[in-house]
Amino acid sequence: MQTVLPNAEYRMCVKHLYNNFRGQHTGLALKHLLWTAARATTLPWWEAEMDNMKKEDANAWGWLIERPTKNLVKISFCNTL
Repeated sequence: MQTVLPNAEYRMCVKHLYNNFRGQHTGLALKHLLWTAARATTLPWWEAEMDNMKKEDANAWGWLIERPTKNLVKISFCNTL
């Protein structure tokens, strides 16, 4: 995407991200935490959801935190994380 449209902003599809996520990190709680974090529209909300995920499963948190947040979270389209 960066090569073809270098100035375009784009978001990751959370459904597809979750399909990859659940291969290693199962459970309804983690699914809800991932989706809630992706829906975050404020930085404190996103940080709180990521903290909740870290408390629930540090490995799942580590997997998600490695992904480019600027393309995943709603808040990144208004602010810089």
